Amino acid sequence: AYETPALDTIATGEFAGPILGGTVTNLLASLGTPYAFDPPNGYILFFEEVGERPYRLDRMLLQLRQSGLLSRAGAIVIGELPKCDEPGGLITARATMARALSDFPGPVVFGFPSGHTTGPQFTIPFGVRARVVGDARAPRVIIEEPAVQ
Repeated sequence: AYETPALDTIATGEFAGPILGGTVTNLLASLGTPYAFDPPNGYILFFEEVGERPYRLDRMLLQLRQSGLLSRAGAIVIGELPKCDEPGGLITARATMARALSDFPGPVVFGFPSGHTTGPQFTIPFGVRARVVGDARAPRVIIEEPAVQ
């Protein structure tokens, strides 16, 4: 098992399940195709993006919600979302995520360094069991099983 560096908690709680996801524009573009993102109930959604303005991120979360994909998730791990704040920084991607996910029943953590990042990154082995700990003092994502045996 390995743990990530410091994250920011948007919603507290703890949840374990398979972690799946990716760049959200690609996940949403797959819907309605034979290759549609179709996670099981009780999964952890990894949500990341680059260069999308907050209003677009809000729309993407709305589409995930309306498609039923968000209700299948027990936890959400959000990437760093580089270049996703409004120019001037008055509206941030993090604040948009917190508002749009304010009613999400499980833990939500922000700033996971995977996918599009601003520095060193972690590789997420999709499909393995992970644990999200949305703790106010020490939020973390723990990969609980190896990707290969």
